Amino acid sequence: MARSFIQSLPKAELHLHLEGSVDPATLVELSRRYNTPLPTENNRYDVAGSGDVLTDEDVRRLYSYKDFNGFLLAFKSVTERLRSPEDYELVTYRLMQKLRQQNIVHAEVYVSVGVIRWRGQPVELKPKQVEVKELDIFACDGNSVRFKAWVSSGTYLRSLAHDLGKKLGPGAHLAELKRTAVREFTIEEAHSLEELEQARAGNTLDELFLHPRLVLPEFPAVVASPESAARIRHGSAVNLPEFSKAGTVRVFAGQRELLAIARRVAGTLFQPKVVLQG
Repeated sequence: MARSFIQSLPKAELHLHLEGSVDPATLVELSRRYNTPLPTENNRYDVAGSGDVLTDEDVRRLYSYKDFNGFLLAFKSVTERLRSPEDYELVTYRLMQKLRQQNIVHAEVYVSVGVIRWRGQPVELKPKQVEVKELDIFACDGNSVRFKAWVSSGTYLRSLAHDLGKKLGPGAHLAELKRTAVREFTIEEAHSLEELEQARAGNTLDELFLHPRLVLPEFPAVVASPESAARIRHGSAVNLPEFSKAGTVRVFAGQRELLAIARRVAGTLFQPKVVLQG
């Protein structure tokens, strides 16, 4: 499959740990900030540090782990060098650069708050109210269970597993996670990269895409005139032929082009809040 084709596709990262995104060059840079070497000998994990700050070769060996223990050593080597807001600013900026290069338009990035608290750094954790609409345990095997959950947006399933284990007594963690639906879109409607490549070669790529009017069905749809569409693209408020009492609407330029999400100011006057086409 052509790398350029994959690169051009808009993509989403639905679960990404900030610490796990740190590339070798950034880890070397963080190491120089604090002059923190790897142990000079660590035969258990097949990693030997230089005895000084981390070198490129040190990090290459560190990231070439073969088992979970090796992964933990790499993870520890990253987290122990994240000590200040400036450190987190650096790795976040580098991550944003990589996401842009890969044409990732949406990313759900997580920070390992438990590690920060374990190191004694102050962290204020505010409770977040979520809704678990369904929880179906459909298999049990020794100390492991498999379940299906239907939850509200923003629910962190690993936290849910942790809380359930805490309530039951022995503790629990999430070993595997598969997302089967996002809102009204299901995994059955997804396509593999191979299918996309075949469709591109056959000039049938548009046939695989869901109709834009299926997005955000709870908001009414309205079609803007060419003149209004031009004003919306510049963020200006416009009058639209939408006469319901809905406070938020989807604005289309034609039948398929989702132009913006707009909020009602008064009457038929709408202010675009999210403009999707420039």
